[in-house]
Amino acid sequence: MDEQSTPNVGPILNIIGERVALGPLRSDLVDAHLRWGNDWATYRMLDNIQGPGTREHVINWLERATTGAMLHEFLIYERASLRPIGTTGLRDVDLRQGTAEFTIGIGDAEYRGKGLAPKRPGSPSTTRSPRWACTM
Repeated sequence: MDEQSTPNVGPILNIIGERVALGPLRSDLVDAHLRWGNDWATYRMLDNIQGPGTREHVINWLERATTGAMLHEFLIYERASLRPIGTTGLRDVDLRQGTAEFTIGIGDAEYRGKGLAPKRPGSPSTTRSPRWACTM
């Protein structure tokens, strides 16, 4: 059976937790990223943005995030439904120094405040992406 006739079995999941799962960013979710980035509750947490995001901006970001040096980004799925709800990742990874900036954002407002991305260091959601980086 070739790839084109293989049935769709769902998203690729790299890391699976009790309530969330992490997988690679997907270019077919441009509209979700555009919606999340233009939600002012999400937008205020983003940096390097000069104004409301455009479709072109999101496409450019996804291109860089999936093909360049930013390959440390994950899509966050709510595990039970496998619904994409946000992103997490590492920026400015310096393997020599063992440092990176950890980012996490629940873009889908329906899933905020439910403990899926707790601010408390050491919680399962905030340790999975950094733990993965330590095994690269």
